[in-house]
Amino acid sequence: MLENGETPKQLLARCKYILAKKQNDWTENQIQRATLLFKYFPELETAYHQTLAFRNIYENQQKHLLRQRLNNGYKKSTRAGIKRVLYRC
Repeated sequence: MLENGETPKQLLARCKYILAKKQNDWTENQIQRATLLFKYFPELETAYHQTLAFRNIYENQQKHLLRQRLNNGYKKSTRAGIKRVLYRC
């Protein structure tokens, strides 16, 4: 059991929607849960922040900067040890 009374499996299941949102949109309860999640799963915090960085790239309207920022983001992810995952549909 974790500090909040949940098992690690419960924490992971209940955080899936938190990870899809930007931090500014989290409720107080979600902030507490995310803090606990990142404490026990620091690799998820790294991946979460990298995802936000890529999201910000796509929100940029200047196309000439897009390729440069994507390349920089890819290099940063590689250095952070985040592996590329391919899904088949």
